[in-house]
Amino acid sequence: MARHDDGESYGQPLKFDPDFKGPLSKRSCTDIPCLFLFVAFLAGWGFVAYYALHHGDLDRLLVPTDSKGLKCGVDSEVQDKPYLFFFDISECAKYDVPLYGCKTPQVCVSKCPAEQFGFELNACNAATLDTFRSKLICDQTVPKDSLSCSEIQDNIDRGHCARYYLKSVPFSKRCLPDLEQLKDIPADIVDAIANIKLFAGTGQMVVEDILETWRLVIVILVLSLIASLLFITMLRWVAKPMVWISILGVIAALSYGVYYSYTRYDYISKHPVESHVNVSPNLSSLVESWLKSEKVWLWILVILSIVLVVLLLVVLVLRKRIV
Repeated sequence: MARHDDGESYGQPLKFDPDFKGPLSKRSCTDIPCLFLFVAFLAGWGFVAYYALHHGDLDRLLVPTDSKGLKCGVDSEVQDKPYLFFFDISECAKYDVPLYGCKTPQVCVSKCPAEQFGFELNACNAATLDTFRSKLICDQTVPKDSLSCSEIQDNIDRGHCARYYLKSVPFSKRCLPDLEQLKDIPADIVDAIANIKLFAGTGQMVVEDILETWRLVIVILVLSLIASLLFITMLRWVAKPMVWISILGVIAALSYGVYYSYTRYDYISKHPVESHVNVSPNLSSLVESWLKSEKVWLWILVILSIVLVVLLLVVLVLRKRIV
């Protein structure tokens, strides 16, 4: 009786039809806009790689460039001038130097200044004019040998010549004041030197280290790819254990990072280490000098602690919905 009622409820059963195709004929690809976006992304990525390969120039990181974009010691116009000179190095002490660079004219020179110089219009006369001309550092558009005292002042005011400079030594092919030979240097000059050493030399060291270790970098990338594929494959059969192992592993790593950062911060605060500005010959030495800073470990401790707390809260709230 129940079966009879069920049959009446659902109607007559369908008969086999060899020509019936069902909904298959109406099926089509979904998320077409996302596919186009993905293809456009791949095309843009390929264009960037092509442009970088054909137009990129590592010399811009390895070799300093002047205000006109000429590479000191490389381009034909300045091939005999391998060093970069800053007209007013105090401009390099500003806070926006990492973003916009030193906002002062820069020219390539054959050697860094071996003495101090400062131009004063009142001190310039027929007897001292030749001396001032010989000591001037100007860009390539200025005919120094034919300038009068007033013309020298005019070119200085227009930023074509340096008003002053200090005895300098080369650092990463950049002329920086020699702090050991000069006394009573203003604080802004010291800050400018520190900024130049920190930001001008870092790019060069990064490129040099990459050129020396590119084989190892490729091997590590391949191993990372293999490990990622293995992880994805294991997720196919043991998803829940793998997800929880990954979460617990990240929590354990963050917890150890918080503990280690605190111990390093506490140790350095009790045993101060003399800080060094970027005078290291390679990137590893630069990173090592950063890790001797109390502030660096404090920032690492704060960031890791915040990430750990947020992750723990997310896991506690969503623990029943994970896998």
